[in-house]
Amino acid sequence: MKKRRSLKRFLVLLILLLLVAGGAWTGIWYIVSGRLITHVLAWEQARQAEGWTIRHDPPRRTGWPMAAGVALANVSLSGGSAYVPGGMRWAAGSITLALDIRHPNALSLAVTGRQVLTIDSGQPLAFQAKRFTGQAALLPGDRVGLMQFAAEDLLAAVPGQDPHQGQVRPASIARLAAALRFHAAADAKAPALAVAAEFHDIRLPPSHMAALGNPSLLAFDLAFSGPVPVQAAAASAAKNGAAWVRAGGSMTLNRFHLGDGPLTLDAQGLFGLDSSLRPEGQITVQARGLGPTLDRLAARHVMTVPEARAMIAVLGILTPASGTGVLAAPVTLHDGDVNLGPIPLLRLRP
Repeated sequence: MKKRRSLKRFLVLLILLLLVAGGAWTGIWYIVSGRLITHVLAWEQARQAEGWTIRHDPPRRTGWPMAAGVALANVSLSGGSAYVPGGMRWAAGSITLALDIRHPNALSLAVTGRQVLTIDSGQPLAFQAKRFTGQAALLPGDRVGLMQFAAEDLLAAVPGQDPHQGQVRPASIARLAAALRFHAAADAKAPALAVAAEFHDIRLPPSHMAALGNPSLLAFDLAFSGPVPVQAAAASAAKNGAAWVRAGGSMTLNRFHLGDGPLTLDAQGLFGLDSSLRPEGQITVQARGLGPTLDRLAARHVMTVPEARAMIAVLGILTPASGTGVLAAPVTLHDGDVNLGPIPLLRLRP
């Protein structure tokens, strides 16, 4: 009898302890999620002071028990003409931001539903992913460190070339991985913004590029060095670009890789902007499989056979006589002219 009473008391005490622990954990979760909502709203106010317009449904707590999160539905963000000529607009079905209570310095996000991106007055690009997630390191002073993003089975509706026809063409990316780091206090030699991304198994809509096949990999690693102009949000993109050039800003292409059918293209280089804000500098390019690429383009009627043979003859001048078939040549950008070695390619408008 005494054993039963002791067991009963133990179970009652255990239940009480669990209730107390659960209540305390729920209180912590409620406090942390409330602070996250406060930080999100403060971030939005700071961006709105810079000229951005942000709209969404009222924040809703989510993520209990292990994550303190906030869910935002019907999100739209527009503005950015200080950084992107003409500005941009982005909309998403919903975003969930969450902090793991055990690791409160790591912010995670998940985007669900249809997303739409519009640059300047261009046609909107609609896309949706099976999974679209991200992580960001939270630094002291509500600053954000390294941000990483990943997506799977991303399907996009690419606008047609004729905006009056309203036609869209499907394109897809099997996997996407990207990283971004922003450092506002960088000097002329340090990277203020570093962006790297990889796109795996790309399927393109019918086009000249798709005539080569579907790229298995597109990757780049790009760093923008130089101090961010003071009060940059109050100026136009052109003024900010000019101020960045005067301060010694430059762009370093650490890596570019394209694997597309028979063509493999690698590049790296250093360039900046001239007084007309056109790219200026030099990029070293290595290309393999150019001959088979041109033959395939001719076979698929992207160009004529004589045009392909003429280009092969020109490339033979630039390709070393080692017989490797590898083109290694500099691409120079100066005064609006783009040259591949000694061969003019195109001229950029000011």
